[in-house]
Amino acid sequence: ENFLPEYDFIREYEESADDANLLKMRERAIRGFLAQEETFIKYLEHLEKLMEKFSSLVNSKDSILTQQEIASIFSNVPKILNVHRECVLQLTPKVQNWSHPETVGPTLKELV
Repeated sequence: ENFLPEYDFIREYEESADDANLLKMRERAIRGFLAQEETFIKYLEHLEKLMEKFSSLVNSKDSILTQQEIASIFSNVPKILNVHRECVLQLTPKVQNWSHPETVGPTLKELV
């Protein structure tokens, strides 16, 4: 008679390895997401500068757009930029102090 409980060591090892891989993938994904957000902010900042440049030229002979056209083209850039800045502001400390139970879903949901 077998007095030892049956235990599948191989299965336990494979499951823990899968869990570790999933945690690493999760961390890489959120770090990649944060890096993309930072890059996106740079592009939005360039758009904002372009908008400011066009606005400063509105009443000059060098103007190629009216104020109404500028407002129409760039109207949401400042709002979008602020949302993405807030996202990076809130996610950066979470990523810098990353631990496996860390979650970012509630933070992202708040921003939406």
